[in-house]
Amino acid sequence: MHRLFADAAPPPPAHADTLATVIRRVRRRWRVRLALQGLAITAVIALAVFLVSAYVLEQLRFTPTAVLLFRVVSWSAVLAAAFWFLMRPVLRRVTVEQVALYLEEHEPLLEGRVSTAVEFGGTEAALEAAQLSPQLVQRLVEQAVESCGTVDGGRRVEQRGLTRVSGALTGVTLAAAAIILLQPGFVYHGAPFLLTPWSGAPANPFAIDVEPGDVDLPRGADLRVRATLRNFGADAVTLLVRQGNDGEWERWPMTAEEGSGAHEFLLFAVEQDLEYLVEAGGVRSSIHRVSVRDLPYVDRIDLEYHYPAYTGLEPRREADAGDIAAVAGSRVLLSIVPTIPVPGGALVVSEQDTLSLASVSDSLLLGELTIETPGTYRVVLESELGREVAASPDYFIDVLDDMPPSVTFTTPGRDLQVTMIDEVFVEVRAEDDFALASVDLIYAVNGGAEQTLALYDGVGRRSDVTASHTFYLEELPLEPGDFVSYYGRVSDGNRIAGPQRAATDMYFLEIRRFDQRFQQAESQGEPGEGGGASVGELSARQRQIVSATFKLVRDSLTLADDEVRERLATLALAQGRLRGEVETLVAQIESRGVMALDSTFRIIAEALPQAAEAMLQAEEQLGERQPQDAMSPEQVALQYLQRAESAFRDRQISQQQGGQPGGSSAGADDLADLFELELDKLRNQYERVDRGARRAADEQVDELMQRLEELARRQQQENERMRARAQQERGGGGGGEAQRQLAEEAEEAARRLERLSREQSRPELGETARELREAAETMRRAAASESGESAAQGQAALDRLRDARRMLDENRAAGLAREIQDALARAQRLRRQQEAVMDDVERLRGDPAADGEQMRQLTERKDEMAAEVSDLERQLTQLSRDARDDQPDASARLRDAARDVRDNRIADKILYSRGVVQGRSPEYARNFEEQIAADLEALEEDVREALGAIGESRDRRLARSLEETRELVNALESLDDRIRSASGAPPPDEQAQMPGEPGQTGEQPQRGGNPGGATRGQLSPDESRQFERELSRRRGELSELSRQLAEEGIDVEQLERILADIRGLEGPGRLADPRGLERLRQEVIADLREFEFALRRELAGGEVERYFSTGAEEVPPEYRELVEEYYRALSRSRR
Repeated sequence: MHRLFADAAPPPPAHADTLATVIRRVRRRWRVRLALQGLAITAVIALAVFLVSAYVLEQLRFTPTAVLLFRVVSWSAVLAAAFWFLMRPVLRRVTVEQVALYLEEHEPLLEGRVSTAVEFGGTEAALEAAQLSPQLVQRLVEQAVESCGTVDGGRRVEQRGLTRVSGALTGVTLAAAAIILLQPGFVYHGAPFLLTPWSGAPANPFAIDVEPGDVDLPRGADLRVRATLRNFGADAVTLLVRQGNDGEWERWPMTAEEGSGAHEFLLFAVEQDLEYLVEAGGVRSSIHRVSVRDLPYVDRIDLEYHYPAYTGLEPRREADAGDIAAVAGSRVLLSIVPTIPVPGGALVVSEQDTLSLASVSDSLLLGELTIETPGTYRVVLESELGREVAASPDYFIDVLDDMPPSVTFTTPGRDLQVTMIDEVFVEVRAEDDFALASVDLIYAVNGGAEQTLALYDGVGRRSDVTASHTFYLEELPLEPGDFVSYYGRVSDGNRIAGPQRAATDMYFLEIRRFDQRFQQAESQGEPGEGGGASVGELSARQRQIVSATFKLVRDSLTLADDEVRERLATLALAQGRLRGEVETLVAQIESRGVMALDSTFRIIAEALPQAAEAMLQAEEQLGERQPQDAMSPEQVALQYLQRAESAFRDRQISQQQGGQPGGSSAGADDLADLFELELDKLRNQYERVDRGARRAADEQVDELMQRLEELARRQQQENERMRARAQQERGGGGGGEAQRQLAEEAEEAARRLERLSREQSRPELGETARELREAAETMRRAAASESGESAAQGQAALDRLRDARRMLDENRAAGLAREIQDALARAQRLRRQQEAVMDDVERLRGDPAADGEQMRQLTERKDEMAAEVSDLERQLTQLSRDARDDQPDASARLRDAARDVRDNRIADKILYSRGVVQGRSPEYARNFEEQIAADLEALEEDVREALGAIGESRDRRLARSLEETRELVNALESLDDRIRSASGAPPPDEQAQMPGEPGQTGEQPQRGGNPGGATRGQLSPDESRQFERELSRRRGELSELSRQLAEEGIDVEQLERILADIRGLEGPGRLADPRGLERLRQEVIADLREFEFALRRELAGGEVERYFSTGAEEVPPEYRELVEEYYRALSRSRR
């Protein structure tokens, strides 16, 4: 085109320039499209090559050869693509004629005018050859220019192509930007290697950081190698070690640390130079060198523990140890033997304090540590040149928790309804990890002044005490409607941080009337403990409020301020609601005007307003955040509620016996029905909320059971590693950290169980939490111990975890039984309510005097019953699911019971029966109600069969019997110690009580309930009575245990001899006789302990040998020490 119109007689310049401009524009747009298309293709290829190369490089762990290869390949591929798809098309030469034809291909309207004008609008020779005149050529050019104008001068050429390739290029750019922003690991790691080939090789992102690297090591010292994998993981991490430059590489598997992700290995007693490296997942670390020098180092550390006096623990020596684990306040004496003679040394504690070591000789240094806080220590020794040398690794200092004591009531452990002449036996069990200082029983009558009975005063330094007391209620000023509240309190003897205290929940003895009429009514399923439609719901809810307030006062120091405020608000709201319900009931009584006609309701009408007034005072105290002050009016309100309910109970009994006290009328009967209906509503509301809370707690317990199973599995793996280490000359390290991590997780599970125990008033969960804390303490001892003792402690910790898991499993089984018993009680209550409804229907049917109020009450009762049936059906269905795995027979019967409720449509029948009384004949109404009663009786029988189907395996029964035997031994030992303390007899070990123990100075609580006490050297009459009653109770428990074991095929001849010995001790004054005490300890307790040990060996000995024997009948001599240490560990943690 550059020669276009350049010779003679050219077209006019304007037209020629215009046509040339169009041609250049089209050619430029064509080349732009080719450039963009080539750039897009090159970008796609470059991105794909980069991603593939980066990914493969990561798989090859960025080895130098792979980096070089992929740099060459990737950049060659990108350059080749750029040349082929970008440079070659853009630089290709294109003639004017080709451009004209290209334009006409994209613009058919030009009809060849542009190519003709280009062909004949050239040189004069071209014109002469074509024999065309210049005027014709000029006209052709003009027509071509005019045609180009109609197609926008060629600007539409490649419009679609440019848009398409521009979009593709934009998409590739956005994809690259997304990859850069998201930065997948292989892209992040591979980019420095691929994008900057001209720079030196970056550091390999996949590397192994090794500590301590190159190091000078004293001869005979241990070398702990720690490896951390950077940016990758591996199933196996291996330490390679060789001695000398030409030695063979030895391979040792490294141990993973829990939580940190690092791996460790401990090389013992390095005596010569060596080289080592770490290999994992195809990646190798650099080779590091260890130069052995003749520097002083610790050859051996012996530890001697001296525990605080209050623990009652004897000093303990641990040979060839290092890590320290002891309770705060302990003194630890360190005997340090260096590898070579040294002039002196020091202990560096937690990088802060430096304690000098006393030099006994050149080869023995002595030091002392007082354990206060967790930390570390290491030994620094002086060399002959006067330079201080780090002569040991960092050893851990673990402070074992002195756990607070625990206390529970084993008998009765619940509220009771009793008469004024009953003898109520209560038994309290207290535990501490070291020694108990006191166990007290505190009681009060009607919320009055508290009386304290000292059940144990610290004599004998017992860590586990079982004590009892019998309330002789006829000796207390009581009348029907009164109550006795009581709780247990315990403290330990910690004189370092101060005594720690604990208390049980508060329990109540409700005094009911005792006469022949009440007994008959109770035997017929009427009011009383365990039978009849309960009329005690008002007082039951008030007791719950009193108990919750007591627990808040007890636990306030351990709760966060927000939680205390929340609980106070909840209690105030609950007290206000109950007060409102009582005031509503008072208003209904007053509106009926029956107080003048019925003396019973006169008593009720006088008591309920006083209860409401006391509730208002309690509510105000709770609102002012004074829970301690609120307890007194709360208990006053409880007393008035119980008196009102006692009067109502008397009226019910009189009705059933056919009497009408105090001129009772039909109006009073109606009001009694209203009173009972209101109580039924309160009970149903409370029970639904309580069941929901129990269900949520059970779900948390199930979660914790799975957690404990996982902890036991990991502890078993750790034990296997420790045993392997004890058998190897060169063992793996890293176990201490793993054990500490397991201990922390066990303590976290214990805290969750303790919280559930407080919130749900379930002391058995607290016992499990204590077992978990003992497991955690044993784990910490295992982390601080060496070789065989570490393995034994680890096995003891595993047994603790399994015991805790078993206890939770037993709790779940017992909880299932409780839930089914609750369902049975609900079915029984429904059946009795239906019987009462049938009586009301019989009385109302055909009675013209029956008014709308009576029918409304009957309708409300049926509504409540229908809702209760529906809720019971849901409960049975859920219980069936819960029991499916552990109790399949009970699950099947529960499922059948729930299906019968649905198939018989009991709830629908009850709702339908509301209109039967007035809308149908009396005979139809009676038959319909009888059918409902028959369905409810069948439901009750189905649930009872489900309860009877709960089974227990023989192993579980024997384990329970073993635990009962151990508890009996402890109970008799506690009894012996308390008798000796009360009578002034010396303890068997001739040791007196520690000075400064609680109970030695200050106010002395009553002993055994005797206000006057007794002179030393003899028992008071009340003490004798209490101790004799407790011994008789133990004899009964032992007799029942003997019966159970005999049914399981266990030889109980020794138990029968022990029972005969106990009978010989029963009688006035025999326990106070020193000979009687000696017989109790030597003949009864010692023989029972021997029987317990034999039973434990029979049931659990196989499990011990499974871990420590090698298949022989007896434990091999080299492992006997492990087994002995195992039993010692069990004994220590039991304390």
